[in-house]
Amino acid sequence: GFLLITAIVAVMAITGSARLSSVDLSGAAIAGIAIMFLGWMVEGGAEEILARGFLMPVIGARWGVALGVILSSLIHAYLHIQNPSVTPLAMSNLILLAVFFSLYALAEESLWGVMGVHAAWNWTQGNIFGVEVSGTTAYETSHLMQWRIAGPDWLTGGGFGPEGSAITFVILIIGSLLVITFALRRRKQSAP
Repeated sequence: GFLLITAIVAVMAITGSARLSSVDLSGAAIAGIAIMFLGWMVEGGAEEILARGFLMPVIGARWGVALGVILSSLIHAYLHIQNPSVTPLAMSNLILLAVFFSLYALAEESLWGVMGVHAAWNWTQGNIFGVEVSGTTAYETSHLMQWRIAGPDWLTGGGFGPEGSAITFVILIIGSLLVITFALRRRKQSAP
């Protein structure tokens, strides 16, 4: 999660659509972002338990793994439809992010890793980089950095934040392909 968001912000910085405006290394900021990580662990964990721990296996057991991944990903995205500044691209990215999370959970055969990835994804956006998390301003409580995002909405995600950008779409495709490659390689190595 940390690496994915860092890659997205790095590409935004390279394209000139993100600029670092401040850094706060005070003890209060460090303590605040540490506490916020605990909150993101609860929030990310709860979403993963619902989507990947319950919906995906229940649907998958009845109609197959692929449909379990697809339907649980659609439901996961739908849960964010009322978020501020949501766009069709943001919804597409939320579906793709949920597919990535599903593939990760399936590759690991566990929820623990994906719960951590989800928490790190949100925490890094809001409390490390100080940008919107799915249209919400989680960084108002505590953040290490503040990035100013400017440019066309398709490139920056607009008010939804980086999750609503075309950059995120590309990074998630790459991330999903890496998870699939890892899972296939792991399966091949464990085969007799």
